[in-house]
Amino acid sequence: MEFEEQTRKLLAQSALLTAVASGVLGPPITFTVQKIAPQPEWKNVSLFSEHYQMCQSLHSWSVYFAFILICVIHC
Repeated sequence: MEFEEQTRKLLAQSALLTAVASGVLGPPITFTVQKIAPQPEWKNVSLFSEHYQMCQSLHSWSVYFAFILICVIHC
């Protein structure tokens, strides 16, 4: 599939923005989540699920952001 030049630039900018944001915001988010809702040492799935809290999904924010960018670009 051939993309227009403007679309290619937008995709490159989106990828760069996601990578930079992940690198800059990733460590503080990880630190904050570990302080707010720490997980015990890994033993098994049931122990993990017992201690899981919704705020722990913040680790995946950059992936969600990337999917949103892809949807916006292709729609």
